[in-house]
Amino acid sequence: MTEGFFKTFDQWSSNQNIAVSDKTLNATGTFYTSDLERIAIKMLAYSMRITMFDDYGGMNNYNFEQDDLSGYQLYLAVPAATDFPEWAEICEGKRAIEMYANNYNLDTAQSKSLQITIHSVS
Repeated sequence: MTEGFFKTFDQWSSNQNIAVSDKTLNATGTFYTSDLERIAIKMLAYSMRITMFDDYGGMNNYNFEQDDLSGYQLYLAVPAATDFPEWAEICEGKRAIEMYANNYNLDTAQSKSLQITIHSVS
C-alpha cells in the first residue's frame, strides 16, 4: 500500500505478525524548530497511518492485511544534533502515540501493540 510517495511499512516479521515502519524526522530542521508541536503532530500522523492501514502487497513482496497483524513497530530516526527542546517534544509525541494506540484499541476492540523505538543518528 502506498500513500503519496511513502510506503507504510518497511519490514514484516512474519513469525511474530508485526509490521515495522521506518521513519525519519529532522527535528532540527527549521520547519520543526519554528513550531516544536509539529514534531509530536508528525509522530502522531505516522502512528495513525500505521494503525489505519488496510492491506499491503507488492513493493517488497510483503503481502498482509490488517487482520494478519498482532502489532506494529515504529522505528523513528532523529538527528544526533537534536537539542533538549526537540527531545522534550519527541517525548510528548511518544506519549501522544501511546494514548492514541490505547484509545484506538478500545474503539476498535483490538489488542494490537504499537511499539516505538527512537534512534539518534549522525
